[in-house]
Amino acid sequence: MPRARAVDDSRSSVKADARDSSLLAGWRTSDDVALATAGDSTGLHLLLAEARNGYQWRTLATLSEPGMDTDQWIGNACLTGTADRVVAVYAPRHFTNRPALFARGGFAAVIDVRDGTVTKLKEQVALAYFNPGCGAGDAVALTQGADDEHRTSRLLRVDTPRGKVTAATVLPGDVGSAVPYRNGLVAAKGGALVSISPTGSVKTLAKTAGVPFDLRVDGQNGITFAELAGQRMTVRYYHDGDTRTLATADLGGLSVQAGRGGKVFLVGEPDEVRALPGDVKVVNGPTGGTISNRGELVVKSAARRGLRSGPRTDPRDTGISGVSTGAATEPIDVAAQVPATKAELSFEVAVEARTAAEIDTGATMNPRLAKVTRQGLSTTAADSPVYPGHTCSVRSTTRPYRPASRTGGRWSGQWINSS
Repeated sequence: MPRARAVDDSRSSVKADARDSSLLAGWRTSDDVALATAGDSTGLHLLLAEARNGYQWRTLATLSEPGMDTDQWIGNACLTGTADRVVAVYAPRHFTNRPALFARGGFAAVIDVRDGTVTKLKEQVALAYFNPGCGAGDAVALTQGADDEHRTSRLLRVDTPRGKVTAATVLPGDVGSAVPYRNGLVAAKGGALVSISPTGSVKTLAKTAGVPFDLRVDGQNGITFAELAGQRMTVRYYHDGDTRTLATADLGGLSVQAGRGGKVFLVGEPDEVRALPGDVKVVNGPTGGTISNRGELVVKSAARRGLRSGPRTDPRDTGISGVSTGAATEPIDVAAQVPATKAELSFEVAVEARTAAEIDTGATMNPRLAKVTRQGLSTTAADSPVYPGHTCSVRSTTRPYRPASRTGGRWSGQWINSS
């Protein structure tokens, strides 16, 4: 087997002499932050990069659970609207192949951007592409999936500064894509966009063509969302009882993503754009990528060096975020684009080169696992339920999922169940 190529640390950021030509004008004073995830057998790595530093990548956290043996940790993460914290859902890779663990087996954590301190939540949640759901502020939504026995979904609202679940609502059937909205939540339920009050009251805001997806709340409490009809997708906007169309595109031609402070980005190449609200902006960039919180960079992929190269011009662009193979930490290859200049960027990131001060907190045991351990029960098998007596599974019928094809960005680990 050929020897792995060593990481070139000079490629962990945009080279100094290329920044003015590659990055958006004003990058030196920009507070734009990009987030990427990539996993291996040691944990799910959360990487951050700031524009003012030429997008110098650093490791904010590495999330894992002691005693769980797996060849791959996968996960999904988002920056809060305040940019103070990252919320992540993570699990061993093969949890996606077991319905009970896919529905409610994912671990959840809140990570402080300042020093990487990890606060793990005891609640376990669905390994769905929309989990977690960051809002315009510092609140985040998490979803526990429906199961055959109870046929209910449980939606959680998390106060990230406190690292605690402050409200939990149980609703019948499949309810997903939840994000914070006012003092409650907004979510997708069947062919409708619904709001959920702190007391659990459900109100239909808009009827939709199929299950709505990519729900984003802006700074004016408007809700941008997408719906699918055949091979066409429509992005719509709800505000104060009125719903209107913002843009249309072919299937997979557009994604709706959240930015900082209630900004919303329509990423891709829409074929029609109508009058947009003040907090909503079109960014002509890779639809399948993850946009930075000011919309100045789109991360197309992030993966360990051990992953086979994808069919792209740059062999480092795998097109997949968070998927890899191997038994030890390897450099992470990140591919990105600057929408304003169309500059294609390739980074090589050594996970251990630049780490947060509290990096070790990512390996502390989840509170529920710690309780199980104190009771003398084993957690070494990552394919077993995490705590006894809890029954959960997804339905045997197809669950709603984002219908646009995605190969990277927010669909870290390719969580759509393929078993």
